[in-house]
Amino acid sequence: MPPEQIAEAEAVDAEEDGEGWTCFGGTGLDRFQNVDDAPWIGARAPGGKESVRKLGYGVKLRAGSRIIMQVHYNLPAGTSPDTSAAQLRLAPGNRDMQQLHTMLLPAPVELPCRAAHADGPLCDRNAAMFDVMDRFGPEGSATANALYLLCGGEPEPGQVQSCTRTVREPMTIHATGGHMHLLGREIRIEVNPGTPEAKTVLDIPVWDFDDRGRARHRAGHPRARRHRGGHLQARAVVARPAAVLRGPARSLRRVGRGHHRRDVPGHAADHPSLRIRSALPRFASR
Repeated sequence: MPPEQIAEAEAVDAEEDGEGWTCFGGTGLDRFQNVDDAPWIGARAPGGKESVRKLGYGVKLRAGSRIIMQVHYNLPAGTSPDTSAAQLRLAPGNRDMQQLHTMLLPAPVELPCRAAHADGPLCDRNAAMFDVMDRFGPEGSATANALYLLCGGEPEPGQVQSCTRTVREPMTIHATGGHMHLLGREIRIEVNPGTPEAKTVLDIPVWDFDDRGRARHRAGHPRARRHRGGHLQARAVVARPAAVLRGPARSLRRVGRGHHRRDVPGHAADHPSLRIRSALPRFASR
């Protein structure tokens, strides 16, 4: 977070009791995330280990910046003290290093009700989106609809969902990662799919929510893949579990992006009781 945004973050933090503030997807400070160049330093999920950049590479931090730590909580798991922590490896700002950037590849989730329950009131997409808005605020519903401006097309229910993005400048892919929640079954990311130049940069045929440390591919030097441009496609398969997640009123619903938070290729959703909070750790870059 740049220095000029610190006052806004502190004001949002002060509006809620305790450490941090509740948010949905992003930090809540920006109306839209820059998915082409997201201001991420790193991420961790169950099964993950320390993320160490290659020698000579790093994420640039302006002097006076603050870092926001976002934590996802699964409320049905019970309550206990939050002992989340993060450690950073820092290097002097004048060191000659190659700056890394994060590109996010979110995609829609449009999982219909089971055929036997397709007449339920929340099986209608508009009704389901209003339900998300009522429970989590307007950001969830707005994000679900804005994805079609990013990915093109219109909402189409089904287990397989994808989003194809145009890459307009050369890039080198050093690493890729997948992120879904409990409804995810498989995920793949391809460069220029359906063409002779097609390359798969991530392929997880069996998604394991509890071991997402394997949900990454590191194209380490000298195998880092450089691309002149073209298209990137994130494709995921989501499915309903055999048993309902919660009571019948909530389980007989159309699932979209935002119904448990997010279940998307390259990012997530499917538990209606996931709470997300952001906090300002008491450290800054120099």
